[in-house]
Amino acid sequence: MPYLPENAEYSLMKSLFPALDADMILKVIKGANLTRGGFMEGKIGNVVSTRDLKMAFHNALTLGVEDALCILGGKFGSEDAKRFYDAFTISVGPLEAVRKFLNIS
Repeated sequence: MPYLPENAEYSLMKSLFPALDADMILKVIKGANLTRGGFMEGKIGNVVSTRDLKMAFHNALTLGVEDALCILGGKFGSEDAKRFYDAFTISVGPLEAVRKFLNIS
């Protein structure tokens, strides 16, 4: 399934959530793109869709980005949770709460 180009997805999310930090929006979108690439390579069984991003950014407004990523990571099964965590650690940075929430060693 084709997704929006990164710049178009960024513009959409920034227009929907202007209160969120622009750099963080871009980093989270990059993490989503890593899950999508992993799915296309057969390395992960689930992706972060544009709809998932919208829900995560909505949650980030009240909960903060890391807690929103915990919720988002909950859609990934135990086999894919580590890959989800790795993708977002690469794009966003250390996410200790996400690691604990997903029970990743």
